Amino acid sequence: MLIKLDITLKHSLTEINTIFETNEVPDTKNTAYGVSYLFNNTDNNWGLYGGVVINRYKFKDIAHSKENITMFKLGGYKKYELNNFDWTFWWRRIYFTKLYET
Repeated sequence: MLIKLDITLKHSLTEINTIFETNEVPDTKNTAYGVSYLFNNTDNNWGLYGGVVINRYKFKDIAHSKENITMFKLGGYKKYELNNFDWTFWWRRIYFTKLYET
């Protein structure tokens, strides 16, 4: 029985600057952190996965607004071989939470 477990940590930093002055599109600074997990059972052709990502936005507007977005993702899959074709059935659920700070 071969079981594969993967745990991944990720980090990214993005800064967006506009070239014109508007109140609708402020300059932003974005930092994202995330963790993902994969359970893969190759003998039975099924697997589960899950992950969490936290995005933090800092806007360079008049109020110096902040926004935090957290995303949770869960899912699974099962592979079948029918009539010389490989079929994969999968499901997933995505949950978002937002927090605004000013």
